[in-house]
Amino acid sequence: MNEKNINNILIDYKNRDIYLTLQDLKENKVIKIAPHLKSGSYISYERYINTMFYLEYQDCYKDLKEMMNYLQINKSINYIDHKELYQLSKEFSNIYFYLEGEIKGLELDRDGAIIIIEFRTHYYKNIKFTKRMITGSLVILTDNNFENYLLTTVYFNPYVDKKINNIPKSKMWIPNFPFYRIKLSLININSQSIYFLAKNRQKFTNVRIKGLF
Repeated sequence: MNEKNINNILIDYKNRDIYLTLQDLKENKVIKIAPHLKSGSYISYERYINTMFYLEYQDCYKDLKEMMNYLQINKSINYIDHKELYQLSKEFSNIYFYLEGEIKGLELDRDGAIIIIEFRTHYYKNIKFTKRMITGSLVILTDNNFENYLLTTVYFNPYVDKKINNIPKSKMWIPNFPFYRIKLSLININSQSIYFLAKNRQKFTNVRIKGLF
């Protein structure tokens, strides 16, 4: 993309919600994103911020949106068997799926709203947490193919944060295999997230994205 085409891209980052909306999630149109300049300078501060915003936005949500486009052609996660779920995991290697999610508790502290969630993997396999569910990882909860969903990040993972100094975080009962339990922090508290928490307490899918929010 040459400099002229870069400067013709609309600067609209102020109109784009940093949180993923349902419309954004199911949006199939291609967003024009300018590459980061390796040399030279941007024509304006606004052009620089617009470029950085969309590069970060794509890095965070790109894999999830591609998966949604795939599912719209096929069918909901809730109605696919273990073999199909395995194939979906292979198709989208940057996404992890966890099943039988159940909210076990809700806490409010200075960091915001924290939910305790229990889940298992498909095929009842052990999870290696060295690169999964680390603090700050983006996790999306849904029970109906993203018609309703909750955006969260990993707040505390007892299988990774074994030497944590914050005692209140570590006071969490750990279930027996094949179930796991971690704490998630709500990214945004709005009518959609409150509705989800009121309506959904169990049997939903957790979708973990490799990117950090």
